[in-house]
Amino acid sequence: MLKPHGKGNFLTVTNDCGLEVTLSQIGAGVYSVFYKGEVMNAGPMNKDAYITDRVSFYGKTIAPFAGRLKDGLFSIGEKEFHLPLTEEGLSLHSGTLNAAFRLFDCEIRNGKEGMDVVFSLTLEATDEFPATIPFRVRYFIYEKRPRFDVYFEARPEQDTLWNPTTHLYWNLGGKKDVLHHTLALHSQEFQVYDDSLLPVKKQKVDAVMDFNHTKEVGKDLFAEELKNSKAKGYDHAFYLDHGAFPSAVLESKEFGMRVETDAPALQIYTDNYPQKGKRLLNNDTEIRHSAITFEPVGDLLDPSSLIAKKREGVSRMISYTFYQKKGC
Repeated sequence: MLKPHGKGNFLTVTNDCGLEVTLSQIGAGVYSVFYKGEVMNAGPMNKDAYITDRVSFYGKTIAPFAGRLKDGLFSIGEKEFHLPLTEEGLSLHSGTLNAAFRLFDCEIRNGKEGMDVVFSLTLEATDEFPATIPFRVRYFIYEKRPRFDVYFEARPEQDTLWNPTTHLYWNLGGKKDVLHHTLALHSQEFQVYDDSLLPVKKQKVDAVMDFNHTKEVGKDLFAEELKNSKAKGYDHAFYLDHGAFPSAVLESKEFGMRVETDAPALQIYTDNYPQKGKRLLNNDTEIRHSAITFEPVGDLLDPSSLIAKKREGVSRMISYTFYQKKGC
C-alpha cells in the first residue's frame, strides 16, 4: 500500500509482512523504517529537521562521491578537478554538489513481487565536476517478504568519479544506543586512516576490528585504538569477503537485519559525533552511539575503481531483510 504525505514529498509503502518504509524525494532518502510496529532506524522525528539537516545525512543518498578527498582533488585522465571543500583541506561527501538535499523526480511501479519507487535526477557537469550524470535511486519493497532493496543506477555522459551510497542509521527496536546490538561481518581487512580520516592503507582485522565471530558492537568500541583516534569509534571501510552471504547481520534483543550488497566494502559508522539534543524516531534524544550505519562504498585506496566510463551503465545495490527473533 502506498500513502503520499508531507511537504517533503514523503510517501509510505507498507507490505503484508509488517514492513513500513517511508521515503522522501528530498535526497532520494529513507525517513523511517518500521517492522512489526517497532522502529528499525534512527533519524530525526521532526520531518522538517530531516529535510534541512546538513550534518548527519540521515537516510539520504550520497552522490556523486561518498567519502573524504584531500583538497577535494581527483583526476580524470590528465585533468584535475576539485570538489567543494567542507572544511580546511578536505571535501566530505561531494560538498555542496551532494545530491542528498536535491529534489528528485519520482515514479511508482507496481509489480508481481512488490513495489518499485524510482527517484531520478540529472547531476550536471560543472567546473568542479566533469560529467553530466542521469542518475536513479530505486527502492524495491517486497510485498510478501520483510525486505527492501536499494539500487543506485547511472549512465554518465563523460568519464567521471562515481561512488554513491546510502546514509541510513540503524537501531533495531529503537533502543537508547546500539552498544548491545550484536554484529557479524564477513571481513578480513579494513582501511586505516590518518588524522584527517583519509584512508592510507589496508590492514588485516585485529581483535578490535574483527566481527567474523558475532560480538556486541560495544565490546571493543572503547578500546584505545578507537578512543584515541579522531573517529572516536568505528568509522571504517571493511572489505567484504567475496561471495559471503549475507554481508552482515545486525541483531538487537528482539529483532535482526541481514544486509547484502554487491559493493566491495561497507563503511561502518557508530554515530560517534551525534547531534546532541536532537529528538529521534524512538523519542529519545541522540547520544553518542545511538545508531550504526552500513554504507556500501567502493575502494578509496584504488582510485581507478571509482571511475565510471562514458555512457557505460554503472550500478550498486544493498538490501535489508528484517526478522523477529524467536520468543519475542
